[in-house]
Amino acid sequence: MNTNERIQFLDGKLSFKKAKMDLALLVVLFFMLSLVSYVLMFLFYLQQKSYCAYAIAFVYIVSTSLIVIYVLRYIKNIINDRDKLERIIDSINPDVLLLLGRDRKIKACTGTVKNMFGYSVKEVLGQDSGILYGDRRLTQKAGEIYESIKEQGFHVGAAKGKRKDGKTVPLEIITGELKGQPGVVLLLRDITQRVLIEEALKDARAKEVKIAGSIQQSLLIADPPKTLSNVDVAAMTIPSQEADGDFYDFLSYNSDVFDFVIGDVMGKGVSAALLAAGAKSQIQNSITSMITTAKDFHVPSPKEILMSVHASIVQELINLESFLTLCYARFENNLLTYVDCGHTPIMYYKNSSGDIFHLKGDNMPIGFRMRETYVEGQQIIYPGDFFVFYSDGITEAMNFEGEMFGEERLAKVVKSVAQESAQDILSEIDKTVTDFLGSKSAGDDLTCIVIKIVPKEEDDILFTENKEFSCELSSLVLIRHMFSDFTSNHSDCFDMPEAIMNLLLIAVNEAATNIIQHACREDKDMQVSVNLELYTDRIVIEFGHRGDSFVTNKSKSIKDSTFHESGYGLYIIEESVDKVYYFREKNGKNMMKMVKFFDLGIANN
Repeated sequence: MNTNERIQFLDGKLSFKKAKMDLALLVVLFFMLSLVSYVLMFLFYLQQKSYCAYAIAFVYIVSTSLIVIYVLRYIKNIINDRDKLERIIDSINPDVLLLLGRDRKIKACTGTVKNMFGYSVKEVLGQDSGILYGDRRLTQKAGEIYESIKEQGFHVGAAKGKRKDGKTVPLEIITGELKGQPGVVLLLRDITQRVLIEEALKDARAKEVKIAGSIQQSLLIADPPKTLSNVDVAAMTIPSQEADGDFYDFLSYNSDVFDFVIGDVMGKGVSAALLAAGAKSQIQNSITSMITTAKDFHVPSPKEILMSVHASIVQELINLESFLTLCYARFENNLLTYVDCGHTPIMYYKNSSGDIFHLKGDNMPIGFRMRETYVEGQQIIYPGDFFVFYSDGITEAMNFEGEMFGEERLAKVVKSVAQESAQDILSEIDKTVTDFLGSKSAGDDLTCIVIKIVPKEEDDILFTENKEFSCELSSLVLIRHMFSDFTSNHSDCFDMPEAIMNLLLIAVNEAATNIIQHACREDKDMQVSVNLELYTDRIVIEFGHRGDSFVTNKSKSIKDSTFHESGYGLYIIEESVDKVYYFREKNGKNMMKMVKFFDLGIANN
């Protein structure tokens, strides 16, 4: 039964064709019987046969009575069938159907109004529709309802139903228009069960967020190590309403060397948090396994660590159709070595110039493809420099106007408090992002870590000297004299055997020779800078030039290097010092840094 037929049925206009035909035949039969009876009685009356007339009259009365009784029973059966049909329809569909006139008065309604609202049909007929629902929130303007009906044929809205006993019931109201009929038809649907289900789902999601939050706090977030003596670290994570896969960790090897890793698993909720916990655990397991299986307990490089992690989890991530963005950074003395796998850039503040640089790698996130070769980047660092590691929840934080916080705002905040402590820098970032969001909640976790390099009291530079020389072989004598004079003048500050000093001098000469001959190709217009630094526990020799680079953006053992024909000299360099680094500064200058500890065991611990 469609809507038009049902409304006509409720309004008394629905007819049963069979009933009409049967009643018509009875009426015709009644009139024919009456006509024949009157004609016969009249004829018998004229013929003085009154007893026949009385007999016909008696038959007529009895026949008429039977016909009337039959018609009444027939009508009663029709009414009963009609009521039964209505009850069946109402039992099948508990919704209330209303027919409203232009004056919003109820012209017709189904009997289900009793079950839903407690009113009988008679009590609501002729009443304003507001008797059944109030606080209607279909739209702010009635015109919009009719516009929706015109375009789609119906309009769906919500309202708060009002029962006769004063209780309320949540309603969904579907408004439609009857063709050829004035007014509108409304379908009122009780959505109490739907609301309860939605509330249950909301509670379930809240529990999921709570569980994910517990996982995040206990498994995904690590406290900065307290044994570091030359860094100031501050970290924060402000959870959003929906937990996600942000995590970070600190791994300390000694007071001068530590690793920091920050990552984000695609997705949200408990599944993302569990994947993040698994990834963090795999990083720790890979480091432990690689160190314990190495002959000299050598600490693997960031690249080696991520290659191991990649091999362990990439297949699982691909199967789960997920991926992991990650940045792995190692702070070792005055050098940062990092591997970026699709994470947000590292924001690097250089204290000497007040400039901000964004350190970003070209590696793909873990889980994008089965085979991946990770490339390291390096950055020399000095006291006062600091790094800001952050999740995309910071830069993608969106205010009510739909505007993102962005990297430009973050850099501006960082610059404004660059001379403050790591905690003060972090607090200012937190305050600025919170003010930007206003009362709007963050759609993602706000994770931010500030790592600032500060000099240790016992690690202050005792003496330093730097000069520039032309890139010609005649400068080698001047460079050797510079180193000899520097170590001789300050020999009372350290104790190193003469044989070791001679090896250092050879290493300085070999390094300068390679730079002048092969990197700068004896171009007199180029300059090679030499910087000597004396600490309480080591001496640092640093060369800088703008010629060809030997190793670009990665640290590499000289034993594994074969550049030009000076392999034996480079072997001497490696054997003479404890650490050798190659890197390129942001200004394009190629750097070579050699470190020799006075205690020969320090470098390998």
